Amino acid sequence: MTSKFLPSLFFTFLFMSSSYALDGDMYDFFLPNGLKVILMEKHAAPKVAVMLGYNVGSHDEVEGQKGITKLIKEITNKGTSKYPQVKVDKIKEELQAKYDNAVSHDLTYFIIEIPTENIEFALDLESDRMQNIIVSEETLSDSKIKIKTKYSSWRNNNPLDAAFTDVSLKMFPEGHPYKTSPWGIIEQVDTLSIHTCQHYYNTYFSPNNAALIIVGDIIPEDVTKLIYQYFSWLTPAQD
Repeated sequence: MTSKFLPSLFFTFLFMSSSYALDGDMYDFFLPNGLKVILMEKHAAPKVAVMLGYNVGSHDEVEGQKGITKLIKEITNKGTSKYPQVKVDKIKEELQAKYDNAVSHDLTYFIIEIPTENIEFALDLESDRMQNIIVSEETLSDSKIKIKTKYSSWRNNNPLDAAFTDVSLKMFPEGHPYKTSPWGIIEQVDTLSIHTCQHYYNTYFSPNNAALIIVGDIIPEDVTKLIYQYFSWLTPAQD
């Protein structure tokens, strides 16, 4: 199923300020395990947008692992035992959800916009995927193929964008963390092992390296209880 996430709530994430709210009241706090939480009331429509952003991108990748962040993102989309991809796609379709996920030099994020009454699905899904993705030979192989297919499609269908990216990357000196695009180096992606991916996931995709942002038709007190219910049990990374 093809999706595109461009609702107005998405842009709210980009322009939010920690000190002043244009459209509604805002609240922010940390869970004991280090998860940063930001809430914003926006009652214009009975919808809610949930974003889980991880403070990890391609600039964190060491030589020999260029592309591992995007690979972990693809494996995450494969799902968990509780929420396999087929089940998640079916629920999203039933809810007419809008969603997106991406990796940049600095950030990895997952966003979904759904009816407010279904917010528990989004919270349960993202809390489960924060520590229970399945890194196996099958998910690793399938995700590597998906990355190569997407990369080839991007270069073939967006030649100007690809050319601009190639030129802009050359502006950075050798060894600079932005020298390689978030796509990584395909040859290095092919060499990544289960152990390497599991270690990277355990290190960076953890509550104390993430921010949960919720914008929409919410009652902050009720949502806060749900956040503690679904995320407080998660173990922070030690590194």
